[in-house]
Amino acid sequence: MRILFIVLCLLLSSCTVIEIAKAVKESSYYVFNEKEFEEKKKGVVFFAVRGGGSYHPFFLKKIGSKSASMELEGKEGSIRYRDYIYKYIVLESGFYYLDKVIVETDPYSIFYLPTPGLKNNKLVYGGFEVKGGEVLNIGLLEVSKKKETFEIIEETEKIKQDLEKSHHPEFIQKLKRGKFFMPGSSVVVQDGKFVLIDKEETKKNFLVK
Repeated sequence: MRILFIVLCLLLSSCTVIEIAKAVKESSYYVFNEKEFEEKKKGVVFFAVRGGGSYHPFFLKKIGSKSASMELEGKEGSIRYRDYIYKYIVLESGFYYLDKVIVETDPYSIFYLPTPGLKNNKLVYGGFEVKGGEVLNIGLLEVSKKKETFEIIEETEKIKQDLEKSHHPEFIQKLKRGKFFMPGSSVVVQDGKFVLIDKEETKKNFLVK
């Protein structure tokens, strides 16, 4: 879809340079570069957000970065046939947090988990680490209709099935379980670098499966 948007912009000449540049940058989050991966500059993660039975875009922000949050999609597919497959997301090494989520619980109900996702050096919605040269399954974040309960669901087997039909089946052998840092986890500086310290006690209304 991102590539189609760029092509249409060029054909119609109605998009600004900024819009085209943004589309190119966003599409790069789904482009695997073997050299950057082998040099451990970037890693691959699988992460998706679901609410009301559908999968939704989410906004990630790298801790310590001054750049705007990135709008991403963890799954793509058909709403009609409920046929969704995982998309691999390629990001620079580092720690990331959920900055905003827009969830459509039904055709007439939309709610926001608003920005910012980091307050007083604590994660509001959770986050994870991207490790250069590694392929990590972070999990599926399930958001309830009441927007009071999050649940992290491990879907390693589903990811492997999707990878078998993808352009990178070799990721299957490299796939590892990543860690989702729960809301309330802290951002600290150690040895001059930002790191996440996991919340020792799970908050009420936040579960890990």
